[in-house]
Amino acid sequence: MSNIISKTLSPHRGKTSSMTASDKKIIVLGSGELFIEYPDTGLGSSGTYNIKIGDGVTQYQNLPYAFTSNISSNAVTFSADTSTDVATALSHVSTGNSIATIVAALKQATNLLSNRVYYPASVASSGITAKTLVGKSTSGDYVSLAANAVIDTRYPILYSESAVASGSSDTNAMLIASADVSGTATFSTAGLILYAKGLLNGTTFTVNTITTTAPSTEDGYEYMFLGITSGTNLLAITPNHDIYKYDNGVFARYSDVGDYGSEDPLSN
Repeated sequence: MSNIISKTLSPHRGKTSSMTASDKKIIVLGSGELFIEYPDTGLGSSGTYNIKIGDGVTQYQNLPYAFTSNISSNAVTFSADTSTDVATALSHVSTGNSIATIVAALKQATNLLSNRVYYPASVASSGITAKTLVGKSTSGDYVSLAANAVIDTRYPILYSESAVASGSSDTNAMLIASADVSGTATFSTAGLILYAKGLLNGTTFTVNTITTTAPSTEDGYEYMFLGITSGTNLLAITPNHDIYKYDNGVFARYSDVGDYGSEDPLSN
């Protein structure tokens, strides 16, 4: 039983408020000497506990805190991280941020990742802007969905969180996501369907505009289903992008040309 410590270490200690008194704040702690400040409500109570370590020279009031901890009898609480992309959430996991901030950021990053399925192939870019839906162009590279973009409907619409320069590749494109698509379209209402409005010619679709408004009369355009809005600029993106058209008095699915068919889109 010789390994049992029989003596108790009892550092200097005092209430935080008492250490601001004129006769206390000028005390000089010896080199390596500890002093613990505890809440005014007493030792063992909830609140902030601080530790200073003396250097044998500096007055107490000028010594920095070596350690600060908040003790609470309640569960840890923190404000939610509201980042809409993983990169921003993880940027909050950094030196200098509080534990509560880091926990919230990791929780948000996990939530965002849980709603995503990454495309299992590198995506060549002809110029992709951040936070946009992208489609495979007729030249074989992916482009952001915008006016005049010409895409091949045999391949899935993907989501790119980051900008990708022309000639480079996106290795983190997503097939399914709930993400900020403000680079493609802006909106503030949840529960809307987002379409790419354009013209279909065989398996080629030329984008005219991105819209949440379905036609109520024949307008000569086809509408590619992109996903359902879930909040301000947030879209629940799915891998199925059927094409609709207003024809014979009804707005309905136009054809199945959005399906992969016999060609494997991952083969190129």
